[in-house]
Amino acid sequence: MSPTLEDGQVALLMPPLLHRRRLRRGDVVVFRQLTPPWDWLIKRIAAMPDESVALQNGLLYVDDLLVTPRPIPAGPDGRRCGHWWNGPDEYFVLGDNPSQSADSRAFGPVPGERIAGRVWLRVWPPKAWGRVG
Repeated sequence: MSPTLEDGQVALLMPPLLHRRRLRRGDVVVFRQLTPPWDWLIKRIAAMPDESVALQNGLLYVDDLLVTPRPIPAGPDGRRCGHWWNGPDEYFVLGDNPSQSADSRAFGPVPGERIAGRVWLRVWPPKAWGRVG
């Protein structure tokens, strides 16, 4: 999630019971990977439940509205186009460093039940202390 979060930094999460109805586009969330090895991932919400998502030549559209002013670089898999539909409790997530990020472009929308929390405060190291989002 560089540059928002760097390796070795520690952040606090807002627990699921407190965040479930408060997630918004742009929030940084932690969730369990959808396939083995079941690692924890940190990504930013790009689209909310019940929204359609289209990636066309690197430009991201949500419900047919352009949401990125410039093209998103292709991810590790080279994908620059695709179409997805978020179900009633699914979120489309992207990494802040999209050329290096395995995100919803590769594995599709993330079910809300997989989201462990919303990252809201970076606490370590002390010089990096501050809000995330």
